Amino acid sequence: MPTPAQNKVRYGLKNVHYALITENNGTITYGTPEALLGAISISFSATTARKILAADDSYYWVAESLANYTGDMSIAQIPDEFRADCLGEQTDTSGVKYETNAPVTARFALLFEFDGDDHKTRHVLYNCTASKPAIAGQTVNPDDGPYPSTGTETITITAASRPDTLVKARCKPSDTVTVNNTETNIYDTWFISVFVPTLAA
Repeated sequence: MPTPAQNKVRYGLKNVHYALITENNGTITYGTPEALLGAISISFSATTARKILAADDSYYWVAESLANYTGDMSIAQIPDEFRADCLGEQTDTSGVKYETNAPVTARFALLFEFDGDDHKTRHVLYNCTASKPAIAGQTVNPDDGPYPSTGTETITITAASRPDTLVKARCKPSDTVTVNNTETNIYDTWFISVFVPTLAA
C-alpha cells in the first residue's frame, strides 16, 4: 500500500474526546472516550529535561528527555460531565453544582483531530490532568444587537508520561493493526477506545 502524502498545512480542530484513567498496581486502563463538545482551540508546548556533563571545557555529553506537554484548551462552555469527571465538581441532592478545596486527582487521555490539506490526523495525549478554569464574564453591550459577543472558558492541561514512558501518539487514515489475523483500521476506531501502541524495545 503506498504511503499517503504528508500534510503541508494543518487547520481545524474537532472530535475532542477524553477517556478517564484507572490505574491498578502501575497498570493503566482507559474508560470509553466521551465527547468534549465546544472545543475551539488547543495549544501545547513541550517541556524537556536536560542533563549535561561538562569536560574538556565543553559540553562533553548532553541528553534531553521529554518531561511533559503543557498547554491550554479553549472551550465555548465546559460540559458538566467533564467538570464532574475531571475537575472534581460535585452535585448535591438539589442539583446544585459545587466544588471543595480537595485536590483534583482525576487523570485522562485527551483525543482530538486536526484537519489538513491531504488527510485528517488524529492525536492522543495519554496521561493528562486539568486545572480548574477561571471565573470570568462580561456585560452585554446593547450596540451588539441580538447577537452579543460570546465568552469562552480555558482549561490548562498537563500531559505527562505514563509509567511505561508513553506520552502521545498520532494516527493517519492508513494506519492499521493485525489482531488474530484480522486487519483493523486504527483510524476508524480512534474515538471508540484508546489505542496504545506496542513500544519499541
